[in-house]
Amino acid sequence: MLWALVFPAVFLLGVFLFENASRKTEIEILLEENPSCKGSFRGKVTAVEKEKNAWQLTLDQASVEADSGGEKIRSATGCGLIVYLDSAGDEIRIGNIVEGKGEMVSFGKATNPGQFDLANYRKAQGIDAMVSAEGVLVVDGKVDWIPQLIFEAREKMKEIIVKLADPSDSGLFAAVLLGDKSGLDENTKSLYETSGIAHIYAVSGTHVSIIGATFYQAIRRASGSFGWAGAVGGAFLLFYAVLVGSPVSAVRAIIMYGCFMAASVRGRMYDQVSALSLASIIILCVEPLQITQCGFQLSFGAVLGIGIVGPSILRKGEPHNAAAQTVAIALGVQLVITPIQLYHFYVYPLYSLILNLFILPAAPALLGSVLAGMVTGFFWDVGGRFLMGIGHLILIYYETMCRISLKLPGAVQTLGSPRAWQLAVYGMFLLLFLLFRERQWQKRKWTMERKKEGRRKKWDRREIFTCVVGLIGFGSSLLFLKRISYEKLFGILSVVMLDVGQGDGFVIRFPDGGVILVDGGSTSESQVGQYCIVPYLQYQGISRVDCAVVSHGDADHVNGIQELAEGNEIAILSYAFPDKAGVEEDFAVLIESAKQSEASIALLSEGWAMEKGGVKITCLYPWSGAKGSDINALSSVLLLEMGEFRMLFTGDIGKEQENFAENIAHSVTVLKVAHHGSRSSTGEEFLQAITPKYAWISCGANNIYGHPHGETINRLQNSGCEIYVTPQCGAVKLETDGKRLRITSERRKERFGLF
Repeated sequence: MLWALVFPAVFLLGVFLFENASRKTEIEILLEENPSCKGSFRGKVTAVEKEKNAWQLTLDQASVEADSGGEKIRSATGCGLIVYLDSAGDEIRIGNIVEGKGEMVSFGKATNPGQFDLANYRKAQGIDAMVSAEGVLVVDGKVDWIPQLIFEAREKMKEIIVKLADPSDSGLFAAVLLGDKSGLDENTKSLYETSGIAHIYAVSGTHVSIIGATFYQAIRRASGSFGWAGAVGGAFLLFYAVLVGSPVSAVRAIIMYGCFMAASVRGRMYDQVSALSLASIIILCVEPLQITQCGFQLSFGAVLGIGIVGPSILRKGEPHNAAAQTVAIALGVQLVITPIQLYHFYVYPLYSLILNLFILPAAPALLGSVLAGMVTGFFWDVGGRFLMGIGHLILIYYETMCRISLKLPGAVQTLGSPRAWQLAVYGMFLLLFLLFRERQWQKRKWTMERKKEGRRKKWDRREIFTCVVGLIGFGSSLLFLKRISYEKLFGILSVVMLDVGQGDGFVIRFPDGGVILVDGGSTSESQVGQYCIVPYLQYQGISRVDCAVVSHGDADHVNGIQELAEGNEIAILSYAFPDKAGVEEDFAVLIESAKQSEASIALLSEGWAMEKGGVKITCLYPWSGAKGSDINALSSVLLLEMGEFRMLFTGDIGKEQENFAENIAHSVTVLKVAHHGSRSSTGEEFLQAITPKYAWISCGANNIYGHPHGETINRLQNSGCEIYVTPQCGAVKLETDGKRLRITSERRKERFGLF
């Protein structure tokens, strides 16, 4: 009876802790009302990071005071702050109470599907905001000496690695051993991530297990005692966890190691699943929001794959070939973590399973060479360089294997983020498989005597058959988890206005699955292609764009598309530019990229049209070979039609160019308001001619241009438009079958409508 109450009690405790941790702090509320404000701050230093001359402080027990013109307007308290400094000096130590002044900024929330949610990530860590500080003052010099000494040891270790390792290796070595990714080469990072071996440079349970096992065995052989080996090994792992920044995977591994050692010392059987459960309870009691983070999910999912799913693939109670066990465990891990990977990252390296079979055996040698080289480097530079040279050879091997895997057909599959029902069905089938295998084992273990002869030396037919079926099943799971396109499934048209800040970016998806981009750029968001457009396309499972239409050559409409053209994530099959004098100069970079990728180029002028899957796009402006001193005045204007639905894309045209509206025979359902809602566009006569029901405006929050202008908003409201503006709505999406319409946004409720 008592056990029947445990689960609901733990569940209710978890709900309470999660809800309590999710509440907004006073600092978050303050910055929600004032996303960027100046003021003073105060807090206790819990972590320090240095990169060249820049410093990053993590403060706990934080409080802030916002001011205006030097006059305090509001005080607030919270959990933590990240403080950035150009220089701080060595006088700042962990445990100090510091205060200072600077600009306080809230973390950016994801306003587009697929976009990384920095605010949610920092919230899980207990951090409320970041501060660009002018300087800090230590008001209480008390030092937490243990973490401070560990920090100083870490900096010394990093210095030795940078001094002795090859310059191309030092950043990766520091990441592998110390968890410091600040010096990691972006090209190497991208190569490892794309190939599916990013876990190599992320300090994980594997690293902790390798170091812990090595240290434990050394102490045990020296002392001959399980107890001393376990105690000293556990203390060393605690030191290492703090050294690398206490990532969830390391904390999980240390808790499980403690359970293992306690079982060994007391002569009890170690149960991996129970230890994993205890680790999850401890971590989530301290940081409940970690359950939403991919690091937590992947770390615990991998252990579940090793401890439960992998062993269930082969028949229990029988000896198995070592190779068969390796394949089964690898399959078990992939079956658990693949839906997590796709949910968070949207792409899957098809050969990562095989690649890791070649990569992982060398991981202990890599970690050992870096560790041994660093320790030796304390006393003997030449010896340290030699040992790290072994790691250099391993990295060459890694890079070669990654590049080979990426040259294979279909190396990277853009599957998109699975829908909730796909994940639920997948999880149900995986659970049913585990229950079925457990039931088989329960029936067999009472009717057979467990074999004791150990592992088989050769594969038998049953093992080969099981592993082949497992691989086929895993391939089928990838096909099932590919994000379902509702546009293609139900024959609908969708248009998304991405929140790109001060710029434009639209994604049109046709009923036949085709994709067109209309503009893609920003002057307020850095690398908008990499951090906004590409994540959205990959989230939707889109790896190919049929056509990228650029209305004109301003950076806020084109620089994101340039990023896509220069990258490898998204293939663009064709480009379309306005047919005007000087088009070659305005789009020189894109035209060169198109030639290199053998993409076709079209010039848009009045009368150009394209039909695709029951949808028609017509160019209404500019006239062929048009000239003009203002680049905005020559923006392409497109009319998108399906059934009774019509949407007008107007680029950055002004009132003088709006006379093309005379050629529109019917009213417009949705108007993409020209020039981000500037005063000089969207005149009253134009609105009377097209009578739009909805007006979409893409612009940056608090932009210096004052977009959207009050006069333009008034004209739109007087014409009866329902207005959607990206700073208030985030990304906006419409779906239509030509008769019915649904509009949804990241921050507003969905809107249904009929024509």
